[in-house]
Amino acid sequence: MQSGTTSNIALFESAPIKCRSTIAVGVGAAEFVEWKRHLSEKLNRELRTEDHEVSWSLYFNDPDGNPYEITTVEYQALAKLLRTDA
Repeated sequence: MQSGTTSNIALFESAPIKCRSTIAVGVGAAEFVEWKRHLSEKLNRELRTEDHEVSWSLYFNDPDGNPYEITTVEYQALAKLLRTDA
């Protein structure tokens, strides 16, 4: 999103299920809100926002069914943004 920022990708092992490898991306609180708005618009549906009590995540699938996760550990900052965004 911003130049000079770092991107992180996390890979998780799970039971072998066809097309179930999740791509997880870490972002800041403001970027999380931007992704939520953008993806909700492009996918034409509201995305599930999951509160993990130390982080927040969005979960969604692309048109082929591949799962993705966008997560922020900027917990308090996002909680504040979500309250003002409602």
